[in-house]
Order: sequence, then structure tokens, then C-alpha cells
Amino acid sequence: MQAGRLDFAPEKVSYILPGSDLKSIGTYTVSSGTVTIHSASGMTHTFTIKEDGKILQWNGVELRRTDFPWP
Repeated sequence: MQAGRLDFAPEKVSYILPGSDLKSIGTYTVSSGTVTIHSASGMTHTFTIKEDGKILQWNGVELRRTDFPWP
């Protein structure tokens, strides 16, 4: 099972959602504790920002930045 991955660039994001093997691309916005991804296929995914940006949470799954290893 894929753990999930988000690769942010200045105006776009490429990602694999947790549990999926499908790589997608899209744009994103950040506001008030959330990151919202708008995929090229028209889907929207909202992540909650936790621990000062070290973790993004989506549907109960936490994705940690690679420069902040798990404790």
C-alpha cells in the first residue's frame, strides 16, 4: 500500500494519495491551516496542516515532511 507523497513546486504539486498508486498533478492553495489541492482531473483534496507545517493530514492519514523525520 502506497504511503502517499506530495511534491510541491512554486505553482504546482505532483502527488500520490495514501493507498493509491496513481500519480496526479495539480495546483494548490494554502490558507488558514489547510492546503487544498485542485487536480488536473477536477478533483479537490484538502489537507490539514499540523505541527507548524511538519505534517499534512488527509482522511486520518498523516504525511510528514521528509526533512522532519518521525520521532
